[in-house]
Amino acid sequence: MKLTEFIIISCLLSINFLIAQQRTAKVPGTGPDYQDRILERQLSYAEAVEKRGDINSAYLAYSQLIRKHDSDRRVLAGYVDLSIKNKKIKECEVTLKGLAKKYPLASDKKGSVKETDTLPLEIMGYIAELYFRTERPASGQEIFAVIDASAGPNKTISGIKASVYLRSGYYTEAEKIFRELRNIEKDGNAYSFELFTINYSLGKINKFTEELIKSAVSDMSKDKKTALSSTFNPRAELFRLYEVDQFRDSILYSAENMYASGTTEAGSILSELYFSSGEYDKAYETLRNTSRDKSSDVLIKEFAVKLYREKNYEKASYFFRLYHDTSGRETGENVTMMFISSLIGSSDYAGAEKIIKESGIKNSELMLAELYHNRLGKADEAVKLYKENLKSERAQGRYWRDYLLLLISKGDHQAAKRSAAKVFEENIADVFDPLIFTEFKYLEAVIHLFLEDREKFTELSEVLITDNFPSDRDNDLIRIRKDISVIGDDDEFLRKYLKTLSKNMDSTADTGVIEFRYEDQTDLQKKLLMMETLFKYLELNGMHKELLELSVKIADSGMMDNNFARLITAYAKKSGNADEMKPVLLSILKSGAGEEIKAEIREIIRERDPS
Repeated sequence: MKLTEFIIISCLLSINFLIAQQRTAKVPGTGPDYQDRILERQLSYAEAVEKRGDINSAYLAYSQLIRKHDSDRRVLAGYVDLSIKNKKIKECEVTLKGLAKKYPLASDKKGSVKETDTLPLEIMGYIAELYFRTERPASGQEIFAVIDASAGPNKTISGIKASVYLRSGYYTEAEKIFRELRNIEKDGNAYSFELFTINYSLGKINKFTEELIKSAVSDMSKDKKTALSSTFNPRAELFRLYEVDQFRDSILYSAENMYASGTTEAGSILSELYFSSGEYDKAYETLRNTSRDKSSDVLIKEFAVKLYREKNYEKASYFFRLYHDTSGRETGENVTMMFISSLIGSSDYAGAEKIIKESGIKNSELMLAELYHNRLGKADEAVKLYKENLKSERAQGRYWRDYLLLLISKGDHQAAKRSAAKVFEENIADVFDPLIFTEFKYLEAVIHLFLEDREKFTELSEVLITDNFPSDRDNDLIRIRKDISVIGDDDEFLRKYLKTLSKNMDSTADTGVIEFRYEDQTDLQKKLLMMETLFKYLELNGMHKELLELSVKIADSGMMDNNFARLITAYAKKSGNADEMKPVLLSILKSGAGEEIKAEIREIIRERDPS
């Protein structure tokens, strides 16, 4: 969208937003009694039907409300706005003039009018707004003259006139008064919301970004000068606009200038802007300099947690390390866990090992065993730690599962069988957690298959498949059972199949070198299964050249079916080898593969070849 178009749309939106803000800002001092609750429901209804685009129904709702609640500012604002939108100008004018008689202005300047007794002035303001918004500015100025001659406080009168000008789109006049009021307040951040709205509507980027930051700073202090801005979240708006390219530089420039001028409250905002831009060192330095009431180690921790939540694990590790070096054992378990996760997430496994050993946190030995098994290739050390530290606790279910996978990967199937039995005998697998319970039942069944006890495997898998809890493991077991049926009494093929299955379950398993002589196989089903198992074996062992050659053979042999098409497509997508696989992918598009697979292939090709 061009900048001029954006500004025009923004201008229209900001006027409506400003009016809506006034209509939804609650009047100070209203109590939560029965009548108030009815009023809130009626206002919510009026707002809802307007949002649906039903202007007439919204107008009718406010017309009813104005009869009973003519002193409620939200009702007044909504009634005037919807009357104008629904072209009920004359009716609105008659109603407002009637209210002006009901709540007359004090005309004697010498009289005493309280700051809070502004309803008569505000009603006159709404009459002026009606005139200005219906192209009768001279009549609007006449009303302003009446307001000026009243006994109202000068600052209150100026505020009402400025707000009327703003809601009516007279931005130059509104800005002049709001700046005068700011000088009276002797607060450089006062009325920043209104001045932001004005300059945003006029497309004055440098000015509106400066005012928005001031508004955000004021919001932090909760010292808001007008009820109009009470429901506006300037901080959220600031970061929303920061995502728009044409505003980013101006917002950052304004924040840096405000911070440099000594407005320390802007430091928090500037730090977050740097953070959003990925300038983490600048963000931390700014936060450290502006948060002098906090110790540096607490700020380091807060920053590390922010980065961790952003999944920037490498940077998070850096700041967690700074915090850990100063806090030591006082770091706290939650922070230590995030530190360890950051180290693992950034592939610093040696660093994670060191912190786990030093921390002394709960289950540290089991965490170390898991790290040895899955990251550091120390299977024997992992087995030893698991044997010494695993207890019959449901809370350790994650580690029991990892231990079973480790035993399977090492080929110690008898030990795996004994451990699986213990999991169920001692209720480590929580029957009330179907996902966890099903996972252990799946492992128990597969362990018997590795022990070549097909009958027990069939029995256990049947129970799992036919129970009342459907899961992905049902499909896995159905597929394995079908494969075992195809393999039949071919023990050599079964051993190769199980080695590949073990590797698929646990990437640390060692398959050794396996050869699949499928070319001379006369049983078509067994031949297809051999080729599929070979494909998985090559993929799991990272043998990409050989896998590409196999894929070409499958494509050239005319044996391409949905199963192979799905395997090849998934591999091309996750491996990053789509360019090399492109001829094979194109051949799948010409095959009888399903349309869902073909659509996925077209998407992969478009991503790699935008032309």
